[in-house]
Amino acid sequence: MARALTLRVLGALAAIIPERAAVHHKVRSSLDSQDTVELEAAMYAARRFAARSKTFSVDMCPKLLEMISGQTTSLPVKLRLIPIFQHMHHDAATAAQVRSACLSMLPDYPGQSFLLVTLHTLTSLATHTLVEVPDQVALLLDHLTSDPRQAVRLGVLGDLLLLAGPDTAHLWTKANVTCMVQFAGATPCSTSLARSLAVLSAILSAGGVWQCDLGPGSPLLALCETGAYSDHLEVAARGTELLTTLAVMSAREARVDRSEERR
Repeated sequence: MARALTLRVLGALAAIIPERAAVHHKVRSSLDSQDTVELEAAMYAARRFAARSKTFSVDMCPKLLEMISGQTTSLPVKLRLIPIFQHMHHDAATAAQVRSACLSMLPDYPGQSFLLVTLHTLTSLATHTLVEVPDQVALLLDHLTSDPRQAVRLGVLGDLLLLAGPDTAHLWTKANVTCMVQFAGATPCSTSLARSLAVLSAILSAGGVWQCDLGPGSPLLALCETGAYSDHLEVAARGTELLTTLAVMSAREARVDRSEERR
């Protein structure tokens, strides 16, 4: 109990003492503890130091990968360890190693909890490295369209919304947007439809790739109208929001075209 309290205090002080080698060693050694309370405190401290220290992240990455891939580590502990990886973005090589390891584990652990935690960790890591955003969007869309579990789809849509923000929306391709439109148009779930519309609206609002056919028969326009006139309140709100975004973008493009014609 005393060691666990010490680890939690040290974790709380991570912003002040991020590069203390002795503390790093203490956290590392405590991850091998057989005591549940001490182990949980060590994971808390590891998460705090990983977010602050490049040295700690680089040194701890092999240890954490070994624990997660080991057969002796229980699933609840693995689920607590994996989110630590989202902070290991200080070094490009370490981030690439973490992503590769997590991707290799996905086929071996298809369970819902493990899949969602791993995908969310990879998404958080991609938002910091940026270079992996296109691959992460493609990975999430693949799971969105192939996994029939509703909880997985909702979790994936939440991650896609994170990647549709102002800093990453420009990294979406036209094919990615088309895939989102097709999924939204086919899903029978109102919650999934509402979240899909929110993702599309976020991409367009942030100025991402949105060159889609908006003429008669346009899948995107048909999706907007279906959403806006839905009986489901959230879907109607999201559909109206997306229609408004498209109207604003179209008006902006028209003004730019007129300005260029005058020149």
